[in-house]
Amino acid sequence: MFNKRGNVGAEAPRILALEIIPAVFILIIMVAIVGTLLVLYFSNDPECDNYLQWEIVEEALEKIDKASDGQVGIQFYNEGCYLTGFSDPITNQDNAIIRGKNVGPNTQLCLCNLDEIRCNAYNCKELKYINLIQDKNEEQFTSIGLQEYAGVEFIKQGKTLTLLSAEQAKYIDFTYTNNPKYNLLDQGMIKDMSLKVRGEGIEGAITVLPVVTLKDTPTLPPQGIPSQSYFFDIDIRKVSVSMEDITIQQFLLNAKTVDPSDIKESKLTINLLKTALTEKQIYGPLKINYLKGNKWNTKEMECYTVTQDTAEVYQCTFTLDGFAKEFAIS
Repeated sequence: MFNKRGNVGAEAPRILALEIIPAVFILIIMVAIVGTLLVLYFSNDPECDNYLQWEIVEEALEKIDKASDGQVGIQFYNEGCYLTGFSDPITNQDNAIIRGKNVGPNTQLCLCNLDEIRCNAYNCKELKYINLIQDKNEEQFTSIGLQEYAGVEFIKQGKTLTLLSAEQAKYIDFTYTNNPKYNLLDQGMIKDMSLKVRGEGIEGAITVLPVVTLKDTPTLPPQGIPSQSYFFDIDIRKVSVSMEDITIQQFLLNAKTVDPSDIKESKLTINLLKTALTEKQIYGPLKINYLKGNKWNTKEMECYTVTQDTAEVYQCTFTLDGFAKEFAIS
């Protein structure tokens, strides 16, 4: 009897070991599986065939983010993962693609592996000086639908970054020379004008003309602009018919404004009656002030005197990167 009890006691550790060892082995396997899943979940590489493109994108974003305004173009292999923009929440932009894994809360452009409408990002670049990323329709940008090898243009104006395909970003040279029959539109003020306009900005237009609106000097002029400055607006307007088929009044009623953001470069020569200028302005140098975004900018104009219909006229030329709507001469 004693020996039997002794045998049972001797067997106990071995039985316990046989139970514990498989349990530990199973636990190790489970930890390994969970660890692997966690690594895969938090990994920064959700299988993008075009992940090597990210370095090109990031370099372009670094340049454009720091610039006050400007444009940078790249070639992008648009297969595997797609570029998608996420704007600052304060812009209340409607997102067809929502933030997912690796996408932070701020303004970012990401290389997204899409899970239906969710972006699981291979990588994202946060933009410090931009709060809105948009496409040509002022909606959330995504490279879905662009060509396999796509040219992409990054265009910054103020705190807005617009991304366009190379086709969308093509520019057309447009020129205008004053015609007396259009004096009701340009007030006889624009002698000639040349614009580099994004093709889609004047798509379908047959006639493009400037419309000048003279304005009274505000009681409180913008900071830095003298109170005796000469204020005016210039709208570039377009219609899909020839001016031979419509009147000036019909043009004013039906023409649509070309968005200044669609104008890459502009050069204007304007006519200024000498009698409309102050003595200080006459002896110059005359300056053109123009509003871009929320900031007034100033540059000197090149001016010379000519005689038109017995009146002395100053003809002044200036060039701008882009265009503006509101102007003041000081």
